[in-house]
Amino acid sequence: KVVQTDRMISVTLPMDVSNTIKGDKLLIEAMSLTKYFNIKYENKCIVITLYINNLDKHFIFYLVTLLEKIL
Repeated sequence: KVVQTDRMISVTLPMDVSNTIKGDKLLIEAMSLTKYFNIKYENKCIVITLYINNLDKHFIFYLVTLLEKIL
C-alpha cells in the first residue's frame, strides 16, 4: 500500500514481507540514505515514510535504494 501527499510518501509492506525483515538493518540502511525516513511497525506490518521536502534527489531514488538493500 502506498500513500502520497505533497509532503511525504508512505509505503506499507505486507505482513509476510514485514516478518522477514530485520528491523535494525532496515533502520540502519534508511538512516544511511537520509534522515527523512520514519519507520514504524503497525498492525504487524512495517510502514516506511519518507518526507519528500528538502531531498537532494527524487524520492523514488531513496525508496528503491532502501528496498533493494532490505529485500
